[in-house]
Amino acid sequence: MSVLSVGPNLGNNAYPQTGTSEQQGAASSSSNVNTASTATQSMTAAASQSSTEVVTLSPEANQYAALASQGIAVTEVSIAGLGLPSLPQGSSPATMIGYLKDMSEASPTVPVDADGKPDGEITSSAFAKVVEQFGGTKQQADQLFAALDTNGSDSLSNAEVLQGLASVSTDGNSSTAQSLLSLMNDGNSGTSVSQESFLAFETALIAAETPSQASS
Repeated sequence: MSVLSVGPNLGNNAYPQTGTSEQQGAASSSSNVNTASTATQSMTAAASQSSTEVVTLSPEANQYAALASQGIAVTEVSIAGLGLPSLPQGSSPATMIGYLKDMSEASPTVPVDADGKPDGEITSSAFAKVVEQFGGTKQQADQLFAALDTNGSDSLSNAEVLQGLASVSTDGNSSTAQSLLSLMNDGNSGTSVSQESFLAFETALIAAETPSQASS
């Protein structure tokens, strides 16, 4: 069994042409035609291959990307994975409330400042661990981190994380979005990312957030 946890709402986030010299003779003309035909076939094949490699979002996953664009973080956790004792049948309301409190405290949540506003951040090393957890490479992690770190602070704020997640819906064909989608999809290509895969990746990112140095 799994549960969803919804984070604070921040409001909307701003998310060669090659020339050829004249050739003489029928043989040369024929050669040019063959070359052009071969090039056209190659480009067509490349375009066809590229289209099959595009990773997309399922309609359900797209809804969570839309929430991210509004500054809303959603995480999913397995109750069994939290290491909590089983809740006995017929437990009293007080016991159930205590259990739910323990479950909430054990679940990944976005760090907040004294005013209750999200202020978590992810370091480059923590981000690399998440990327590698989902089958990515250190090089891929470095490239993604640089693309998502829009203010050049050498850390990813919660807002930057959510903007990155939102981009897989709003700008799904970009190299950054496709790289994120391939991680969510366990490196498979030409398929659609499910709701479960999207939430698993978002949950891992939220779990990697720590209180920002500015507020500590």
